[in-house]
Amino acid sequence: MTEPIFDEKLTKRFFMGLPAGVYLVSGVGGFTPFERDFEAEVSSQETRQAQWQQIKQARVDRCTCMVFESKHAYDEWNKGWKQCTDRIGWYRDGP
Repeated sequence: MTEPIFDEKLTKRFFMGLPAGVYLVSGVGGFTPFERDFEAEVSSQETRQAQWQQIKQARVDRCTCMVFESKHAYDEWNKGWKQCTDRIGWYRDGP
């Protein structure tokens, strides 16, 4: 299973230093551990400030976030977690 390359609180300084193209995923939101409040490919430096404003609007700044090499890597990681929770019956039917 692919692992995140970063899994800590998201700060503006850290976000601005990320390479373009990596995939940013907020911590858990919604009713299951698979619903995210924010997820997106990190934009180029030219549009990074606007993307930071989107992060702030979603209220995930200073929240635990994960960074993956790509959306595909995140999807693979997420699929692995879903398979694990399905085996033990967690979150199968939602709340």
